[in-house]
Amino acid sequence: MKDLGKPVWIHRNAFSLEMFYYAKKVTQSNQPSNNNIIVGYASGTPTHDRDFQLIQPILFKLLGEYPQLHMNLIGHLNKKYDWGKFADRIHYINFLPWRYLPKSLSQLSINLAPLRLDNPFSQSKSEIKYMEAALVKVPTIASPTEAFRYAISPGRNGFLAFSLDEWEVCLRKLIEDTALRHSIANNAYQDVLQRYAPWVRSEEAIGLINSILKTFRTDSIFLPSTKISSIDEPELFAYLWINKKIEKHPNLIERGLYTLRARGLITLLKEFWIFLRRSISPIFPFR
Repeated sequence: MKDLGKPVWIHRNAFSLEMFYYAKKVTQSNQPSNNNIIVGYASGTPTHDRDFQLIQPILFKLLGEYPQLHMNLIGHLNKKYDWGKFADRIHYINFLPWRYLPKSLSQLSINLAPLRLDNPFSQSKSEIKYMEAALVKVPTIASPTEAFRYAISPGRNGFLAFSLDEWEVCLRKLIEDTALRHSIANNAYQDVLQRYAPWVRSEEAIGLINSILKTFRTDSIFLPSTKISSIDEPELFAYLWINKKIEKHPNLIERGLYTLRARGLITLLKEFWIFLRRSISPIFPFR
């Protein structure tokens, strides 16, 4: 957008109180049951197969070297990969509603977030995978997109891997060094509480809105800056989301009708085509 001469502001992603609530529940109750190392990859849409392909060869190699290594593959990931004699250590977990994701992530030893760097779609993604794993005290290795470079200080609260060799080096470090895994995980947890909490983002939103107002109008009435207290017990606010039906709307039909009214039939047909491609891509991959 900047290249088109448009003014641009970024308001970064955050976790919600509800996400914090579910993460806190599973983190407090999560106890390691054995000496296995579980590496995990969570895919929210069928578009992530090409991202996972980047690191699959390294994972296959390491499975052969570390008999305690297992893999949890969560969500929309094609099961076409041939894991050979290691297939019994590959565990596929069906796509989960986001409220169940913290529990599944908490069972991991290492979280993976590979993305194709040559894809503008990948560069537009936030650092949500780092944030979700950090909330349940799991360290992340990620591709160095802009968002992950912002979020992760390599060696302190996670790792960035630019190449296959770096993916292998980072994975070996975390597989072999239990103390390092725990240190990275704890640092990541403290980091997301300090930088990605809703109370932090709320303060930042006030500053961002004032900045926008100042840019376009000098006579605007600015929002007063406010110090917002941190929240250590998100369960006290559970009444905000329990028994709510807000997320059921708009459903697909309501969204389609809105697009038809506001943007026309051609746009509706394009959106339907994208939805159709995403739905069938696990069976018939598009290139």
